[in-house]
Amino acid sequence: MEYFGVVAFIFWLFYADKHKKLQRKLNRLEKRNKGENQMSQIIQKMLNQVAKITFDSSFETTHTWTILEVDEDWVKLQRTDKKGKVFTKIVRLDDIKSIDVEE
Repeated sequence: MEYFGVVAFIFWLFYADKHKKLQRKLNRLEKRNKGENQMSQIIQKMLNQVAKITFDSSFETTHTWTILEVDEDWVKLQRTDKKGKVFTKIVRLDDIKSIDVEE
């Protein structure tokens, strides 16, 4: 019985990643069928603004980023930590959970 649980867990690990990739492909196809990517258009209007961005991945914390560039699938972000070190990050739009713009 324990063997079945281990096999099922390994099976789940193998197919969870494939499921996520297929879901992304499906989302991209749906966006193309609509003819436009609304999220990229909204973020395009936020260029060079500072915003708190939360990502889908559970290990990421929310940081304040400057939005540098945006295209249909990607966004280029930059932030400076307390020590003055500059971090640049390129992220898929699908991986962004929320954006809070500081006014």
